[in-house]
Amino acid sequence: MAVVAGAGSGKTRVLIERSTNIIESSANAIDHILIITFTEKAASELTLRLKNKMGRKYLSRISSAWISTFHAFCARILRMYAPVVSLDPSFDIIDENAAKLLTEKSIEECFLNFLDNNDEDAALMVEDLEYNNAISLLSELMDFRWHADALQRGDDKLLRAALNVHSKIKTHYLSQLTIGNSLDFQEIEMKTLELLEKHNDVLLELQKKFKHILVDEYQDTNDIQAKLVTLLFNPKRNHLFIVGDPRQSIYRFRGANVSCFANTVDLILANKGEVTVLSDNFRSGEDIVLLANKIAKPLNHKSLSDSAELIARSENNGTPSLLTLSCKHDRKTNISEKRKIEAEAIAAYIDDIVQNENVKYGDIAMLFQAITASEIYETALRNASIPARVYGGRFLLERTEVTDLLAALSFSSDQTNDTALITLVRSPLIGLSDDDCVILAGESGKDFRKNVMDHPKANPLLSFLANAKKHRAPSEIFQAVLDLTG
Repeated sequence: MAVVAGAGSGKTRVLIERSTNIIESSANAIDHILIITFTEKAASELTLRLKNKMGRKYLSRISSAWISTFHAFCARILRMYAPVVSLDPSFDIIDENAAKLLTEKSIEECFLNFLDNNDEDAALMVEDLEYNNAISLLSELMDFRWHADALQRGDDKLLRAALNVHSKIKTHYLSQLTIGNSLDFQEIEMKTLELLEKHNDVLLELQKKFKHILVDEYQDTNDIQAKLVTLLFNPKRNHLFIVGDPRQSIYRFRGANVSCFANTVDLILANKGEVTVLSDNFRSGEDIVLLANKIAKPLNHKSLSDSAELIARSENNGTPSLLTLSCKHDRKTNISEKRKIEAEAIAAYIDDIVQNENVKYGDIAMLFQAITASEIYETALRNASIPARVYGGRFLLERTEVTDLLAALSFSSDQTNDTALITLVRSPLIGLSDDDCVILAGESGKDFRKNVMDHPKANPLLSFLANAKKHRAPSEIFQAVLDLTG
C-alpha cells in the first residue's frame, strides 16, 4: 500500500496505528516489522509514541525494534553481515562534515599530484574546464559516487577523463576510510546494496525476517534507498507500506529523487496493491490550502490525478486570522523607544493568551525581517518571564548566556580580569544592578572589587570560581556554575 499523505493530514498517526495493529497481531510480530523514517528525530518520536501507545508490556522490545533512519538500518545490517562484505563489524561512521573535509582533501591532494606527474586525464580536465571547474566537477562526482560509477564513458574524451580521475580519487578516499576503519553515509548505503545484490541468501533471510516494511517520507528517498526497499520487498514473502507526498519533496540537494516515489507506487499497483490518499488537511486555513493545491497541481502523479488535492478541515474556533496590537506613543518617540514599547506590548499579549487561553509558549513564533532587531524583543520576553529560543542569526558564542558562562571561566582563570568580573556581576548568574555596582565602588570608586567579593549575592559564586581552577576541568566549572546559580 502507498499512502499519499498531504500536509497536515495526520500521516504520523496513520503510521503509528498501522504499526500498533501489526505488533498486536501476534506474539512475535514486533521482531518482524521494519520501520524506516527520514531523520533521527522522527525515529525517536515514532519510538516514543509507540511506547506510549503500546504500554509497559512492550517497552523493552520496542527499544530494540527495527525503527530507524536508512543510515542506521544499513549500519545495523552491515554489522550483522560484516564478514560477507569484508568489513570489520566495529567500523566507525563519520558524519557529513568529516566526510566533506576528507573528500575535499583527497580531491585537492590527488588532483595536484596528477598534474605534477603529467597525468593526461587531469591535464585535459584543466585545459577544457579550468582548474576550479574541474575540482567542482570532481566534488559532484564524489558526492554521487553510485551514480558516477554507473555512468558510461562512451566516446566523449572529457567525460572519460573526468571519470578516470574520479575513479583514482575515489580509490584514495576509500583507502583513507579503511585506514580509520570508517564508513561515510554514502558508503554505508552502497555497501548494504552490494550485500543484498551479490548475496541472495542474505537477501532471502532479510525478506523472511521483515514481514512488514513501513517507510515514512518516501518522497525524500534517494535512488540507492529506493533500490534497497524494492530489493527487500517480495510480494510473496512480505508487505510494503510507504507514506509520502511528492509535493513535499525538499531534499533534492542531498540526492533525493522524487521519481522514486512514483516508481514505487507503480510497483505497488503492478503487484495488485492499492494507493490511498489522505487529503483532509487539519492544520491550515482554506485560503492557504487552495493556494497550495493550485501551485502543486503540476506535481501530481499520473496514478493519483486530482485525488491528491487537499481539503481544508481546520476549524477557526472564532480566532481572528489577523490581530493588530495597539502600541501607544507620541510623535517624538524615537525608533528604539518605539520598538521597546512594541516589544512590551507583544510580551504582554503572549502572557495573556498563555494564561487565559489554550495556548502554549511553543505554539507561538515571532518573525523578524533581520535577526539583529530581535534583542529588544528578547529582553521584553525575559522581563515578562516568557521562555523563548532564538533560531539563526547570531553565532553560538555571541549569545548572551554563553558570554556570561565564558566570563565565569575567564574570571576563574584570572581574578584580575575586570571585564569578566563586571560581566558576571551584571549577568543573571549574580544579578546585581547598575546602582548596586555604583554603591559597591565606594566613595572614591576604587573599592568595587573588595566590596563585591563580600556581597551576599556575589560571594558564593565568586569565591567558588576563585578556587575552582586548581582542581576542576573547564567543563566541570561550567556544570558547577549552572548548579550553583540554577
